[in-house]
Amino acid sequence: MAERIEVDLDALQTAASYGEEVCDGIASFGARLKDILGRLPEACGTGKPAEQFLEGSNGEPGVEESGDATVEATDDVHKSAMVMRDAELDIVSRLEQAEEASTRGFD
Repeated sequence: MAERIEVDLDALQTAASYGEEVCDGIASFGARLKDILGRLPEACGTGKPAEQFLEGSNGEPGVEESGDATVEATDDVHKSAMVMRDAELDIVSRLEQAEEASTRGFD
């Protein structure tokens, strides 16, 4: 005989809803990062030290290249978080449907 498995759907729904907060936080971080990086060239001014800082020197990347890579990585993390959020919410929905279907015959 199969054992009965119980899932607290309310707790699962609450946990799944945190995914939205995570996505919002990552998006907010990405927006702040883009804003800061966008203002950096003006803040650095002109001259050789500013150029080396922004563009790099001695084969090392500057803040522009590393900043672009960081923005791209942040965007990738955001996309992954959205996929996980959607999957969590889908699981909750499917479990709710399964519970409803399994109890329908007993009401």
